Amino acid sequence: MPEECQFEEDAFQQLIDIAIGQLAKISTTPGRVTEHVLGFDSAYFIKGELIRYFDQRLFDLRSRKERRWFGIRIDSSVWKNLTDIKKSKLPPFKLNLFIQSKVPEKLVGKTAGQWDIWKESYFRFAVRHPQHEILLRINDAPNPPVVCYAAPTFNDAETLWKMSESDKILDHSHFVRAGKLRTHEHYTYLNATSDGYGHSEPTEIPNERLSDIINHALESADGADFLEMLSNASSSIMQAVSGDTPIEKSFRRTISEASSLFSSADRDAYIVTAFETYFGIRVTIIG
Repeated sequence: MPEECQFEEDAFQQLIDIAIGQLAKISTTPGRVTEHVLGFDSAYFIKGELIRYFDQRLFDLRSRKERRWFGIRIDSSVWKNLTDIKKSKLPPFKLNLFIQSKVPEKLVGKTAGQWDIWKESYFRFAVRHPQHEILLRINDAPNPPVVCYAAPTFNDAETLWKMSESDKILDHSHFVRAGKLRTHEHYTYLNATSDGYGHSEPTEIPNERLSDIINHALESADGADFLEMLSNASSSIMQAVSGDTPIEKSFRRTISEASSLFSSADRDAYIVTAFETYFGIRVTIIG
């Protein structure tokens, strides 16, 4: 029997957010409140410095059809204040990074479905639809961002707690680009540095470390200001969430109902925030 993961995706994702902040000159996750881990609402990581903003407005938007409430926090002062910082002190932004965190199950024993490939205990996660199709559309967008899945190489809560007390989460995480899983329904791997396999027709996928993925993208990217990168992320999202599934229709309706409340920059921020709330995909802007 598979061993289920003892923690949720969001707990793992928050550790990945912090690790990315340590990799880059500057990074921000404009769509998420990270107060659970960091103790404050919105944060921009700059090497050796931390800039914080607190003036947040809370909009509760009701999806009439689903009868659900989405509490989405928007802070317009963040975007204004960030662009007011002297450019000499603010590195240019270069990359939009979309990460879908997954919590895997651990497969143990010879009766496991992919045992013939690994011949030892391994991890597996499912590629969910329509979420995966949305990631692929973002991956194929103009000015393409980096789009990948992230999964831990452990499944117990005790190890997750230890990772939160150290800076080693990337050493215990496996990353694979969403585009590599275009035709697959499951993905399996051994550890952070092993190659992986897409399934059901087994296809070997070479390993890539997140630091290498980010550094390669940054080397080939032109710099831009924050609002331009935010606009690019927003445009990629709206082009990608174009299907006929109920959740995609609900997302577009939510954006349409809220559009009159915002200026252009605030609307872009709102789109990113709503996207993360609906689909659980983290958006990070990196410089």
